[in-house]
Amino acid sequence: MADSINQTVAKLRQLDLTIGAGETKRVCGVTDAQLRYWEQKGLIHPVQAQGRNKHYTYHDVLVMSAIKANLDTGFTLRVAAERAAQEMAQSARLSKLLTTVAAVEADDDRLLVELGPLTDQPGRTVFATIAADGTVTYQSRLTKEA
Repeated sequence: MADSINQTVAKLRQLDLTIGAGETKRVCGVTDAQLRYWEQKGLIHPVQAQGRNKHYTYHDVLVMSAIKANLDTGFTLRVAAERAAQEMAQSARLSKLLTTVAAVEADDDRLLVELGPLTDQPGRTVFATIAADGTVTYQSRLTKEA
């Protein structure tokens, strides 16, 4: 299952999907003036697609959503943009973790996720179990003779 997810993610990244300005404004809850100002400040980088209309990458839409959420919390634009950049960096690291998942098994009561070998004990593999109620537990198992 993890391999098929990784393959799908790789294919999606190759597509270079973009979203039109109107849909971007609707999804992010921002105005034309905000988009123009953020573009002038170099916070977002629209791409021209399908004629003269501006489009935004999936990454820019995520950045805009994070900036808007931080602005709504009361931060200045500068701080909101800095926090958005930090959030995007954290998301990239989390994405890396998710793409290293070795295997996933599921039944009605739980999801078992193989996270990979322990760094200092390569003969042991870490597993996360996610119960139907959302409770997460971790364990390591001996996976090969040491």
